[in-house]
Amino acid sequence: MASLVDNCSDDVETYEDFGLKEDLLRGIYSCDHERPHGVQRRAIMPIVRGRDVVAIAPSDGDSSAALMIGVLQRIDETVKGCQAVIVTITRESALYLLEVVTQLGRALNVKAGAFVGGEPVKDSAKTARDCQIAIGTPGRLKDLINRRILVVDGVKFFACNDLHSPRGMSGDIDDIVSALRKDSQKVAFSESVTAAVTGFADRNMQDPVRIAPQPIAITMAGIRQFYKETENDDEKLAFLHKIYTEMNITQSIIYCRSNRHVDLVHEYLRQRDFPVEALRANMDQAQIDRTIKNFRTGAFRMLVTNTSVFRIQYFHNVALIINFETITEPEEYSRRAGRGRLTTRNHAVINFIASSERESLTRVQENLGIEVEPLPESLESI
Repeated sequence: MASLVDNCSDDVETYEDFGLKEDLLRGIYSCDHERPHGVQRRAIMPIVRGRDVVAIAPSDGDSSAALMIGVLQRIDETVKGCQAVIVTITRESALYLLEVVTQLGRALNVKAGAFVGGEPVKDSAKTARDCQIAIGTPGRLKDLINRRILVVDGVKFFACNDLHSPRGMSGDIDDIVSALRKDSQKVAFSESVTAAVTGFADRNMQDPVRIAPQPIAITMAGIRQFYKETENDDEKLAFLHKIYTEMNITQSIIYCRSNRHVDLVHEYLRQRDFPVEALRANMDQAQIDRTIKNFRTGAFRMLVTNTSVFRIQYFHNVALIINFETITEPEEYSRRAGRGRLTTRNHAVINFIASSERESLTRVQENLGIEVEPLPESLESI
């Protein structure tokens, strides 16, 4: 089994102590971030110092902010041309990271762009001309670099934010790194210690700072979590109706396991005139992009989905997560619950469980070190 020994001595409590640019600090505070937390406290400082870093942390708001604060500090915004390449596995996370760096760097006037599959090459070429920070999926970035559409001669910073699940893309990632300057800084975030992570560090990093994982309960601090016993789909649907008629919710995500349940919940809410849309794992990319865009802009308030690729971290106005069925895997539960979310907005999680499933929920709680309470009678109190 792969292992990683922590050798990081940093634990910084304020953003001022990182020695960041004044305009970057303004961007951080404009996003309502008061203090660094989670992996930010330990990862930002070595990145700012120019060290190679491999950090085991959830793919969430904390790691995204740590990465983007680090890269914004490291690049020279007055210099034209690409200075940083950031690889991420999915187009959704690429677009999310673009949003994060745009928000944090708003006072720096930094030009960043996302490069993902399915977009016309001519559009990518237009974006690449003025791009200082290139964020994209491995295949698209490799192709653009090989064709000299994205010129990386001046790149001094490379990062991968979800190295734990390369999905057969390790070769593309290594090829991208080999196209960069040998002295470029390398940073990698991963949700877990895998052979892909340690192998990448061994091949590409020089004496890296290694940051081992922290307990998940810390990254889920502040999330209010409840369960409601419901024995069948009819009871669940009836309680959904109660939730949405009695609570004033900005936006919410309802997670299901199957397309059948996504369709069931979506149709139930739609017939009762709730502003709801469905996002299924088998939808084509154009439908996915359109649904995500509409949800981001507030065109509807309820998203029913059966894939956790679309996590709460990507949507800043989500106030409620509902797990329509019991989640038995702790890692999946923590992802859907929105650990380490990049916003100060509080949110709640409601889990529908049958009485026979309480033991499964207890195991999740014990594994994550969290507390999931019975849902109170008064929904307004949550």
